Amino acid sequence: MTIFLNIRQRPTGHGVADHVTTHEITLDPVTHNVVTDHELRAGDLASAVLGKNILLAMHGFNVNQLDGYQKLSNWSTLLDLDKTWLFIGIVWPGDSSWLGPLCYPGEGKHAIDCGNLLAPFILDNLAGANSLSLVSHSLGARFLLQTVTTLNKLAPKLSVRQVALMAGAINHDCLTAEYASAASNIGNIAVLASVKDEVLAAAFPIGNVFEGIIDAHHPWFQSALGHLGPKSMPPGKTIPPYQIPSGWNFGHGSYLELAPRAVPALAIPQDVPIEGTPPPFLNGYESSWSAAFVSSRLR
Repeated sequence: MTIFLNIRQRPTGHGVADHVTTHEITLDPVTHNVVTDHELRAGDLASAVLGKNILLAMHGFNVNQLDGYQKLSNWSTLLDLDKTWLFIGIVWPGDSSWLGPLCYPGEGKHAIDCGNLLAPFILDNLAGANSLSLVSHSLGARFLLQTVTTLNKLAPKLSVRQVALMAGAINHDCLTAEYASAASNIGNIAVLASVKDEVLAAAFPIGNVFEGIIDAHHPWFQSALGHLGPKSMPPGKTIPPYQIPSGWNFGHGSYLELAPRAVPALAIPQDVPIEGTPPPFLNGYESSWSAAFVSSRLR
């Protein structure tokens, strides 16, 4: 069973819901289909988070509701965190029901709208938590950073302990430019990038051009945070290094996979090693490493 916050109007495509709903989701271990979907009341959520260290996880672009449930539920089982932690997944409308991947240039607005909606929900419903941390994949980076930006504007102030940005489909200078104010309210920032990320290497620069046509204030030509890494890092906020060895062939889909737990489980801490280091995971179990890496940062 995994707790999820749902910010979707519908399971596939469409826009952002007008409010956040909370669900306990159970998946079949064989088919990975939803077995139970129980909506939680505000009081039940408040009881679940009381005194806990909360980790909110956002999936990325072109992920429908079921995909989000599956990938985040599986990834949560690969984390190595003690009982003081509570994992909460978030499903949001970063997909299109008819354009598929071609809808990317317009999904940044959905990510921003979701962040503006999630921030007051966090303040109203997670205030009893011991700490708040966030992790994102792909375009979820914009959702995450917009959430922190909006939290900065609300009262009372709620600081963020740790964030991890995996394969960030966002401009490489975001932490010192567009989202510098968000970075200032985060204790530590971890970044994972890969030169073998085929989506960020090819699709992100093209998407930036079209997004620049839609939004006159959008920077047209920039590399992605999750491809070549950050252009610059806010001092005292980041935990280096960030570039995954190219020999690991870490692609855009390697971070959150629908796969069983790796055997044996990866020990932590897992730091980003130097180029040429052999991978510590079996082929097809890359997500066990991303989970171990994030676990080490949260500890």
